[in-house]
Amino acid sequence: MTTDALQDELHRRLELRDLVERYGSAADARDRGAFAALFAPHGVLVTSSGERLTGRAEVATVVDGLAARYQRTFHFVGRQELQVTTGVVSAAVTCLAHHLLRQDDGEPRDDLLLIEYADSYTCLDGRWRVASRRIDIAWQLQRPLRAA
Repeated sequence: MTTDALQDELHRRLELRDLVERYGSAADARDRGAFAALFAPHGVLVTSSGERLTGRAEVATVVDGLAARYQRTFHFVGRQELQVTTGVVSAAVTCLAHHLLRQDDGEPRDDLLLIEYADSYTCLDGRWRVASRRIDIAWQLQRPLRAA
């Protein structure tokens, strides 16, 4: 691989890593606009329940669902395994996501999820966007929280 090709590859990897980290940040900040802008105009998000959301307006509703159900969230992106085939970039991404909720008894709980994303990306106008993302929950753990 030439130096220029190596630099291009590293630049692409950094941009794609930034894209998946901004997804978690936008979700945690409840920023519908920033969340939706991470997707291609006709991007697809398939939720863990199998619901298929198409286009930025539908994708943005995920943020509303998080805000309605949880007081706070924190997404920590782990690995991102990229695969490039004939110009298509796809990835397997893992994330540990903490979801703060209050049970019926009023006690705070942490709903900790190991999330696996199956992604494909597209480059539009020089910027990488999510073309499709499927969300799978590998495991879930609820535990009580205590004040720090």
